[in-house]
Amino acid sequence: MIPMGNEPYGEYPSYYKSHNALLQNSRDLLLEGFSQIPQISVFPPRGGYFFVIDVENLIKFVPKKHFYNKNVENGVEPVGENYFDLKDCEFTPGEACYLWLAKEIGVNMIPLDQFYDNENKSLAEKKGKFLLRVSVTAKPASIEAALQRLLKIVNLVDNKN
Repeated sequence: MIPMGNEPYGEYPSYYKSHNALLQNSRDLLLEGFSQIPQISVFPPRGGYFFVIDVENLIKFVPKKHFYNKNVENGVEPVGENYFDLKDCEFTPGEACYLWLAKEIGVNMIPLDQFYDNENKSLAEKKGKFLLRVSVTAKPASIEAALQRLLKIVNLVDNKN
C-alpha cells in the first residue's frame, strides 16, 4: 500500500517525489540510449509517461514478412529502401517495425498511425506511419535490457552497410 503521498518515502521527501525521480531516470535512460542509435530520431519529451520516436531510417531493415499477415516470398529479407513499392501490404511501416521489434527483438513500443484518421489513404499519404510511442514507466533494468537489444540492431545494420 502506498503511504500518504506527501509523507516521506525512502530517501525522498514524499512518494510523489520518488515516483517523479523514477520516471525522470527512466526518461533519461531512454534518451541516452536512443542517442546511440542513429537510425532513430527522438522527439524530445516535455512531460507525461510517453514520448515519440521516428523510425523512418530503420524501416529498410525490417523483414518483409512483418508487412503482411500471410507468408510472403523472401519474408526474412529486409524490405530495403522501396517499402512503398510493396504490393498489397497489410501493415504500415510503423506497424511493421513494431511487429519486428516486439517479435524478434523483444522490445515493445506503440505504433502511432492508428491515432490518425488514415482511412482510405495510400501508404504514402498515411500520417504517423513512421512514429512509435515509447513509455517511460518501465523499470530501469527493463529499459537497459531493451536498449541493449536495440543496440544489437545497430551493430547488425552497420555490418550490412
